[in-house]
Amino acid sequence: MTPIKGQFPERPPTLAEALYQGKEIGNKPENADEILNKLGISSNDSSNNNNSNNNNNSNNNNNNNKSKEIVNTDKKITRQPVIQKNSFIDSPIPQETETKIDAKYILPEQCEGVINLQMDYIFIRKSKMINYILRSRVFTSLLFGIISMISYYQVGDYFTDYTFSKGYWEGIKKLFMNSYFTDDLFKLVFLILIIIASSFTLLRYITSFLQEEGKSVPNNLNKYFPVDLKEYAALTNIEKNFNKLNKNDKEIVKNIKDLTYSIVYRDTPVAFLSLKRDGKNIEIIGYGVRRVYIKAELLKDLLSMFFKDHVINEKKVGEIEKITVKVYNFEKEDINLFKRAGFYKIKGENIGFITSTIFGVTLDTYEFDIDSIEF
Repeated sequence: MTPIKGQFPERPPTLAEALYQGKEIGNKPENADEILNKLGISSNDSSNNNNSNNNNNSNNNNNNNKSKEIVNTDKKITRQPVIQKNSFIDSPIPQETETKIDAKYILPEQCEGVINLQMDYIFIRKSKMINYILRSRVFTSLLFGIISMISYYQVGDYFTDYTFSKGYWEGIKKLFMNSYFTDDLFKLVFLILIIIASSFTLLRYITSFLQEEGKSVPNNLNKYFPVDLKEYAALTNIEKNFNKLNKNDKEIVKNIKDLTYSIVYRDTPVAFLSLKRDGKNIEIIGYGVRRVYIKAELLKDLLSMFFKDHVINEKKVGEIEKITVKVYNFEKEDINLFKRAGFYKIKGENIGFITSTIFGVTLDTYEFDIDSIEF
C-alpha cells in the first residue's frame, strides 16, 4: 500500500514479535525456540497465548451469535399481505363464481378492490364534470358565439341579396362555383376544428385535478379510509386471530369494523363507504360504486347500514351529533340520494377561478338532519 503524504508506513514486525504474536511471515526458522528463550519468552507461552486468543475469539463469536439470536427473537415476524380479491373494474364480473351478496365491513382481502373502486369513482366524477361544463349555458354560449363571429368574418360577405337574387339553390350553386368562397369555407372549417380541439384541451386542463386525485389514491389512503389499508391488508384471519394481534393492529381492526362498509357480489367488491370520526362528528371521506350498479343506489344501502349501526342503534344514541359529506354540485345523483337520506347543504366552496367563477362548479358540504331521515 502506497503511504499517504505526511504519514509513515507501518513498521514491519521483528522476527520475535511475529513469532510471539502469531503473525505469519513465512517459514518458521529452526532456531525459533532458541531465539524466544534468549528474549525471555517461552514457546509454551506463545502457544498458550495463541490458544487463549483463539478461545477468546471463539467465545466472543459465540457471545455475538447468542446476542444476535436474542435480537432475532425480539424482531417481529414479517407479515405477508393476503391475496387480494380482483375488483374487475375494466371487465365483467366472472359468472362462474357463486351468486352471493354479502354486506359488512371491508375485509383485508378486499383492500385492493375498494382502492380501485375509489379511483374509478373519482374518474367517473371527472367525466360528470366534463359533461356538466359542456352542457352549461356559459360554455355553449361562448362556443356558439366564437364560431358565429369567425364564420361571419370568414364567409359573411358572400351571403348578399345579389347572390340569392335568382333563388336559394341558384345562390348556393353560385357560391360553390366561386373559388374564393370555397377557399374561405375550407379555412373556416379548419378554424372550427381548431376551436373544438382547443375547447376539449381546456376541459382537460380544468378537470386535470380530478385525474391527478384519482391516480394519487394509493399514496393517500388515509384521505379516503380511516386506517392505512396497506397495514390492514397484511392481517389474516382477523376474527380468529384477533386476540393474538398487538395493540396497534387491534385498533386498526376496530376502526375498520366501526367505520367502513362494503357490499360484495360474486366475491367481488362492488360498493363501499368509509368514515372518519372526530369526537361526536363523523365525516364521510370515501365512497365508490361500480359503474353498472350506480343506478341501483347501492350507496343508499351503505348509508342505511351506517345509520342502523350509529344512529338508530339504541346503544349508540347520542354518540353522534353531526354527519357531513362533501359532494361536487354536478354529482346530481349522489346529491339527490344524500338529500333523501336527510342531508342538506350548509355551504359551497370555490375550487378555482375558471372552474367556479366562470362555469359554476363548487364543492358543497352537506350535513345530516336526523329529523328528516327516510330509512
